[in-house]
Amino acid sequence: MKSFPVLVFFVLFVSVLWGAGCGESSDNQNSDDTSSDSDSDSDTDTDSDSDSDSDTDADSDTDSDTDTDSDSDTDSDSDSDSDSDSDSDSDSDSDSDTDTDTDTDTDSDSATDTDADSDSATDSNNDTETDSIAEFQPCPTDGVCNVMPVGDSITEGCCTPPMGGYRIELYHQVLTNNKNMTFVGDLVNGPSTVDGQPLPQHHEGHGGWKISQIAGIIDASIRNNQPHIVLLKIGTNDINGNDDVNNAPNRFESLINQIFTDAPNALLVVSAVIPTTNDGTNTRMQAYNTGIRARVDAAAAAGKHVLWLDNYTAFTDHPDYKSALMADGLHPNTAGYVVLGDSFYDAISSYLPSK
Repeated sequence: MKSFPVLVFFVLFVSVLWGAGCGESSDNQNSDDTSSDSDSDSDTDTDSDSDSDSDTDADSDTDSDTDTDSDSDTDSDSDSDSDSDSDSDSDSDSDSDTDTDTDTDTDSDSATDTDADSDSATDSNNDTETDSIAEFQPCPTDGVCNVMPVGDSITEGCCTPPMGGYRIELYHQVLTNNKNMTFVGDLVNGPSTVDGQPLPQHHEGHGGWKISQIAGIIDASIRNNQPHIVLLKIGTNDINGNDDVNNAPNRFESLINQIFTDAPNALLVVSAVIPTTNDGTNTRMQAYNTGIRARVDAAAAAGKHVLWLDNYTAFTDHPDYKSALMADGLHPNTAGYVVLGDSFYDAISSYLPSK
């Protein structure tokens, strides 16, 4: 029985030891818990709520709508969770969601709708020649207008009596429309009257003459007669006589330049040569007309007071012109001279003063 108390003592001793061990481990666990507490707390927001959300949401949606949506959501949540745990939780959620939606929707619809309506109605329709001529007035407004017919036998009136050529019909239109006009030149022929009124019989129509011959007398004639309007129809004898046909337009150009120099304020009306009754000759006539038309257009573009009159077409518009309008191979008959006279009158009528 002596051994019984020893046994009891031993058991108690072991129990005490055991109890001490368990307590320590639980204490350790506690301390672990605190440390883990401190850890997890420190964990808390070192997260610095890394929610710094770098969310700078560069939603930069540059929607170009200048909606500067500056959604500056600076959520500075400063979550002052003062968990002293330096929980600085500066949750600065800098959600700088600066949604810089710079939506610069400048809608560049700047309605600059200037519609380039630079339609400046410039519509200058290339009417240059007509416009400058329309504003130009060669004749005196309160006196008689001097018109000088210049050319060859067709201007003279060959070969149909009473030998006044197109001048008869032209003057008939002048009288009918009560215009104040006279013919000037160094030559005289034709009937003494038209419509019961005296016909001014002067002109510069020289039978059989070519371009170079007219060039030889034109300076003196303009100086002597002071024309306001010059009616020029020349070249038939150059072409019909095959006289250096290729250079005929150049000779013509020199002639009109003389006229521009001698009478810079006069209006020059250039007529195409009319067709003949010979088709082969007509091919050359058309080529000549094309050449002189180009010279006339160039002079008009340079500001000269000159008009082109297509009397070749005025004849060929009549399918039977060879028999209906021609007296012979080169010259018109009375009906043909009427066609020429009406054409010349239409060209100059707006410039002629009224009586």
